[in-house]
Amino acid sequence: MPLDYEKLFREAYRSNVEKVANDVEHGKLNDKIDNFCSLHDFSRDHLMQQIKSNRIVAACFAINPNKQNFYEKTAAEYISNIPGVEKFETLPNNALVVMQGAVLDRRSLGARGGTALAKTIDFKWEYRAATFYASHKYTKQEGGSQGSQYKDLQIFIEQARDSTLRDTFFIAIADGAFYSGQNGQAGVSRIERLKALASGGKVFARGIDEVEALMKELRIQESGR
Repeated sequence: MPLDYEKLFREAYRSNVEKVANDVEHGKLNDKIDNFCSLHDFSRDHLMQQIKSNRIVAACFAINPNKQNFYEKTAAEYISNIPGVEKFETLPNNALVVMQGAVLDRRSLGARGGTALAKTIDFKWEYRAATFYASHKYTKQEGGSQGSQYKDLQIFIEQARDSTLRDTFFIAIADGAFYSGQNGQAGVSRIERLKALASGGKVFARGIDEVEALMKELRIQESGR
């Protein structure tokens, strides 16, 4: 079944709204409430009553799942639950990067210099006898930052293509409506452009729903060697 990020996002937001009243009760939102009252000259007691009784008001104080790394966590849970995936890790920012085909930690990266083209690896896992590294982006629609995310995936692919690591594969995971859109005047979608840039071998571009099938194909190919 396809991963419906937006449905899960709405569910996460609703869950956060349900937690607001409890957070108010335990004083976890005191600073936010005080600042809000000061800005709008509202009565603090009245606002707290409204938060507890009015879901619409409570929603204004709920944590946006975007601030909880929602898309990354959702993708991580999905991949880690694929049958056969083992030792799955969500990596801290810049813990591992790929540059010129090499997977480097931050210390090794600094020693090499020229780090502008190094791209952070988001996930690492094992499947059968192989190791997988992935960069993941979820991009909903057109915009400036969306274009930079698209560029990041392109550079990740370009930097991974020179890898000579044995039984090691790289996947640029592109999710969201943005990647279904047209890649300029090229007449292909952005995800198709990424797939062409990767062009098989050790490096691939896929939507997250395609990752399991890809790994199964790689396992079949290896068994036939």
